[in-house]
Amino acid sequence: MPHRPCQRYSHTSGGRRRSETVRDATRVLCGNGQRGCGDGKAAVATFNTPMSLCCLVDGTLVVSDCQNNTLRFAVQDEKGSLRVHALRNSSFLAPRGLGLDASLLYVCDTGHHMIKFGLLPDAFLEDMDFGVFAGSGRKGHVDGLASSSAFHHPSSLVVLADHSVLVADTGNHCIRSIHRTHGQWRVRTIAGGAPSPNPVVGRRSSVPSSAGYADGVGPTALFRGPSGLALGPLGEVFVADTFNHCIRVLTWSEDAGAWRVETLAGSPKSGHVNGACDSALFNQPVGLCIAADESIFVADKGNNCLRQLGGVVRSHDRCYYSWVRTVTIESFAPSQVFSRGVEPPFLLPKGVCTLVRGRPEKPDHVLLGVCDSGNHLVRLVSVPSLARPDITASSAEDDDIESDDGNNNIGDKPDISTRC
Repeated sequence: MPHRPCQRYSHTSGGRRRSETVRDATRVLCGNGQRGCGDGKAAVATFNTPMSLCCLVDGTLVVSDCQNNTLRFAVQDEKGSLRVHALRNSSFLAPRGLGLDASLLYVCDTGHHMIKFGLLPDAFLEDMDFGVFAGSGRKGHVDGLASSSAFHHPSSLVVLADHSVLVADTGNHCIRSIHRTHGQWRVRTIAGGAPSPNPVVGRRSSVPSSAGYADGVGPTALFRGPSGLALGPLGEVFVADTFNHCIRVLTWSEDAGAWRVETLAGSPKSGHVNGACDSALFNQPVGLCIAADESIFVADKGNNCLRQLGGVVRSHDRCYYSWVRTVTIESFAPSQVFSRGVEPPFLLPKGVCTLVRGRPEKPDHVLLGVCDSGNHLVRLVSVPSLARPDITASSAEDDDIESDDGNNNIGDKPDISTRC
């Protein structure tokens, strides 16, 4: 019997199954809801359309502040209070997706049609040097050497186990790979429409758009504006196929020697329907991440909400999911006060990542960082974990949510979240 998407289950002493309604909670982690680029205490800092975020090993939160053309760092000071700092000298234009590979931070420099990288310092220094990893800076669709390749508004990336990087090339409606071959970094289109054999870089191509919807292998698969990637537990890659309103999955096919694309949840029409994955509907999903319990969380931008995919079943090469639910924010932290014009709980959410806590004795909830882009905020969301069926849903006002003392102290530091 499939899970009901709005409930979680536990067992009574008599062996009978009973259900308890999931209670999710949220509070503002950074920002005051006003548009700006002000640093300082997290509660008074301002953002301008934050798009993506990821958590470093020391608990520092990195946010791509898109319309401020910079990265912001939320750092805990010696008193445990959260403070926001911007890069002093930013070279980005509308940055979006972020990814980590040990001490390297990769950034989708979306407005410049490039992928950049920087070496993370041991401690935040308000400045970092970034180099170009791939992309010539001219809009187009060109494979080949990374330095001469061309992208069209890349929006998300993930780092694979072999240190190659997959990129959601949104404007080209495809997935690209940046990999090392014979000592050189090269770019290749691995799924979605292939580049034109005679590209005109930097100009609008006369070749019809390769956007569409089709499952298949390599270039036979079609996307429409993919803008979110997440690395799965078995090496598969989940894709938020934004304008097809569905979640896709890429798995490596040894037989074909290429990546295979399948639809995981949703269909190419917009809507807001929970239930079985094959009948669920989304409305422009953008960001997504994988939690420790292997559930998938999706920033469903057009529906102004978070969605969760659960009921996971593993095969030899990928995870299958059975249901979709809406993360229903039933309560806010007691100290929650919304600024004028702020829409609770979300307005056009676009980025989401897991914040894994250093408290293994309480694995009863998942903590998420969410870019509430339309409200210019970063939120903290607590969702009951699916990892242990004998644990009942915890109260929304638990100690992790209530720990805000007005200085944005968030209790224990997040340990690590490499699944950005």
